Amino acid sequence: MADLHAKEGSQETIVGLVGMIFGSVFLHVIPAENFLFFTILHLLCNYRGIRAVVMPTLNTQRSFLIIREYLDTFNNDNKSTHILTPREVANLEHIFWAKNYYSANGKRKKINIQMGVSLDAVVESWAEGVGSGALE
Repeated sequence: MADLHAKEGSQETIVGLVGMIFGSVFLHVIPAENFLFFTILHLLCNYRGIRAVVMPTLNTQRSFLIIREYLDTFNNDNKSTHILTPREVANLEHIFWAKNYYSANGKRKKINIQMGVSLDAVVESWAEGVGSGALE
């Protein structure tokens, strides 16, 4: 792991150095009035780059999205439940966390989701039933 981090760090340093040199030369070539355009273009490219990332791990927002989709598609016969793939979660995920992340249609559902609870608490909650208001 240390070798990987060292290699990544050295690559990042070289890319940053080349970028600064190219940026300095580029600033002398373009007119000053185009600086705002290129700044906005840079921010847009960064945003698109972040949106392209698909993470296979869970954070709080991804967990909410997966659980919300599961509960919205839950059926007692368990044949129609839908678990989101990492790509589907990435498409739903907000870079700037939306205030209405509890529901897909914008109406807030009261869901009490706690990260890192014991398995006993999860089993107890499921024993009360998903549709009975235990998790809603």
